[in-house]
This record gives sequence, structure tokens and C-alpha cells, in this order.
Amino acid sequence: MSGSIAPLILEKLAVLFLLIGTGGLVRKAGLISEEGESVVSTLLVDLFWPALIFTSITMNLSRDDILRNISLPLFAAVTILTGGGLGLIAVKLMKYRGVRRNSFLFQSMMNNFVFLVLPFAVLFLPERGAGLLFVHNLGTILLLWTLCVPVLQGENRDREKVLFKSLLKNPGIISTLAAIILVLTGLNTRLPAAITITMDYLGAPTMAVAMLVAGSRIAGTGLKAVRLDAWNLLIALIRLILVPLILLGLSLIIWNAGLAGPETLLIFMLVNIVPVGVFSVSLANKYRASPELMAQSVALTHIIGAGTMLVWLLVLQKMPFFP
Repeated sequence: MSGSIAPLILEKLAVLFLLIGTGGLVRKAGLISEEGESVVSTLLVDLFWPALIFTSITMNLSRDDILRNISLPLFAAVTILTGGGLGLIAVKLMKYRGVRRNSFLFQSMMNNFVFLVLPFAVLFLPERGAGLLFVHNLGTILLLWTLCVPVLQGENRDREKVLFKSLLKNPGIISTLAAIILVLTGLNTRLPAAITITMDYLGAPTMAVAMLVAGSRIAGTGLKAVRLDAWNLLIALIRLILVPLILLGLSLIIWNAGLAGPETLLIFMLVNIVPVGVFSVSLANKYRASPELMAQSVALTHIIGAGTMLVWLLVLQKMPFFP
């Protein structure tokens, strides 16, 4: 099995990092400015991504698929809380305060839960992988705005008095909930073809655009973003090694107890092995945290993650819940 799947994993990783590199070249060549990147990011988050969520769920999942994996949003909470618990231990040991503490905790909790996971979800579960990933990410998005963003805000929290307003206006959540409801009621089969085709076209560029934006952001910070200090190495240790290791053990316990199926555990573990979220740089800008610190951990964990993801993906194929 390993001999047949290793080339596919390497190919997927190569494509992802080539796309990120292309985004860096685009930025260095002056083909996109910081302002242009912001506009593209808005289109990505508010249009392309929600369209991909909608089509992936309504066109590829059945009612039984969702009910069989209904615990996925709860598994997302386990990922975030595990990273947060390890982050709290680290900030106490290192005596981080203020912005450094808040930024560290945020990066410990929140990873690149969509665009680096998506190609592998589709690789291992070709028909249902994308849809199940987006069902899982409903829990991630909820905790992002109700737990992770308040942690990032710290003392500035009163500037955003009602974070639930962000949830109610979040296109990703609206799209996910609408798609799940349509599938559970069977109404997804009655959608006009013009709507499904349009949404399919809008969602198609999501992956490429996301990776190009990621590369552009990393390139925008320059080589100074790659810093081998304790702050960044600790984040890499937590997100790339400790979280996957702890939750792989938990997954095996859950599997042996018969508490979750193979698809649920596979999606859960795929989300656990990826680097920190690139979007953290934008959130740090918005909430007056430290974009420089965020960019450093994004750059380093993505560089190290190229190796650790390969190792973890090869480990996962040996697990009893691997399809």
C-alpha cells in the first residue's frame, strides 16, 4: 500500500507548494499588490469558498453520509481545544505576555483547516471527502469566532462587542448550514441545474486562489518571516507533532471502542496534521495583534510541514480506520 500511495501524496504536496511558490513569484513580480491581495482574499472567503462548500455538500453527500458523520463538528472542537491546552502550558512555561501570549495561543489552536486538507480529503475519499471536510469545518468556524478570535483580541476585546454578529454574516457558515439542511431534507435533488452549475463554476478556482494568496502573503514578509527562535519552534512542535500524536492516540481509542466510523476519523486526522492558518496574518491586522509574529509562524510551519505532513500521511495509511 505504501509503495502505491506515497507517489500520490508526494504529488499532492508538490502541487500545493508549487502553487504557494507561484503566489510568491506573483507578488515579487509586482503582479499583485497588498491591496490587490486583500481584494482577492475577500473574494476567496466570501464567494469562491462558500460556493465550493455548497456544491461539495449538496452534490456529493447523501442524508446518510451526514448522519453517519454528524459528530465531525465536535471532533473539530477537540482539535482546537487540544492545541489550546498545549498552548496554555507553553505560554506559562515561557512566560509570554500580552500580544505574544495571545498570538501564540491563537496559532496553537487554529490551523490551515481548509485548503491544505482539501486535496488529501479528496484523494482518500474521492466522492465524499470535500463535503465531509466542510461539515467538519462548521465546528471549526464556530470556535474560530467564539473562542479563538477573542483570545487573539485580548485586552482589545471590547472593540468587537458581539462576535456572534460575525457568525450570522459569515458566508462559510451560511453556505454550510444551507447545504446540510438541503441534503437532510432531500431538497438538494430539486435544485435547478442552473444554480448548481453556477455554484460549481464559482467554487472551482478556490484551491488555486487560496494557495496563490498564501504564497503572496509569505513573500510579502520576505526572508525575515523565517525565524528559528523558541516562539516559532514551539508552535511548530505543538501544531505539527504534539497535536497529531495525541489525537492519533485518541482516534485509535475511539476506533477500538466503535464510537466513530473510518470517514469521520480520517477527516479528523487530516485536519490535525497541517500547519497553522495563513489567514491568521489578516486577523492579526484586523484585531491589532502582531502580523509579524503570525507571518513568522506561518512561514516556518509551512516549510517544516512539507516534511511532517508527508510522514503523518504515510502513518495514517497504516491505521485501521484508513479507507
